[in-house]
Amino acid sequence: MKSWKTSLSGLISALVIALYPVIKTGSFTAETVLVAAGVAVVGFFAKDSTAYTADKDKAIEDQAKTIAYKQADHPAQVDNYGQAIAK
Repeated sequence: MKSWKTSLSGLISALVIALYPVIKTGSFTAETVLVAAGVAVVGFFAKDSTAYTADKDKAIEDQAKTIAYKQADHPAQVDNYGQAIAK
């Protein structure tokens, strides 16, 4: 899950980096444009910690539900990890 907050902060940072030299000197260089583009790309592909935590928590919750379901259905045949117990 991508986070809109990191994408927005990357875009704003890229705009500031790109516009600062134009405001200060009236022109820009290729280096400034490349740095701004790099910041925008990193911001676009980055995730913040809350996006990762939400995905991870959902996966753990789904796994716990699956294990509980298997144990309720066949309590003697499933271990605490939801794996079938070999006979």
